Amino acid sequence: MNWQTNYIIDQAYKVTSYDQFKSLLDDSFKLENAGAHAQQDLSALRQGKLSAEELVAEFKSKMSKMGISEYIGTTSNVLGGYNIDPTMLGAANIVIGMFKRALNEPLWKKLIELETPPCTLLDWFKKSVVLDNHFREMQEEEKLYSSSFKPRYTAPRRANFKFTQKYPPRVEDPNAMDINAMTVKERDDLMKKGACFY
Repeated sequence: MNWQTNYIIDQAYKVTSYDQFKSLLDDSFKLENAGAHAQQDLSALRQGKLSAEELVAEFKSKMSKMGISEYIGTTSNVLGGYNIDPTMLGAANIVIGMFKRALNEPLWKKLIELETPPCTLLDWFKKSVVLDNHFREMQEEEKLYSSSFKPRYTAPRRANFKFTQKYPPRVEDPNAMDINAMTVKERDDLMKKGACFY
């Protein structure tokens, strides 16, 4: 049986208003164990091509579905900052581990290599966004500067260009006589003088 049939048999006569119907409909299709589904979504989340800002927003959204605060593992102090709460450190480390896995590896490595690496979830959020934004700005500037120094026109390169002659190369025999090397007049002058033609 489907929901509609069950509803007609069991509940239709009990509903007296639209609000009751809507509430009953929502309850019927409510996701059982929404926290477990949110946890699976959170652990499967990866940055990919998202910016760190987008990743943090998505991560916080999934955390709120699980009922986890972004301030997990911290307590507020009098000065408006946050101190590490040792009682919640284990849970905080699990969530931080999920966030580390969600980050792209190069960004994660940069965060670990910082002089003061992040220790709370809030630190991970803030520092990942700052580093990712710097990296993206640097990439944009590299594109801008590299394109401005390129020559406007470069002749296309021919990778496998071979010069081919239209006519076969001229081969000269060193022992061959050179015919027509002199004009007829020059030959007659030489014959009058008695020159040898060997």
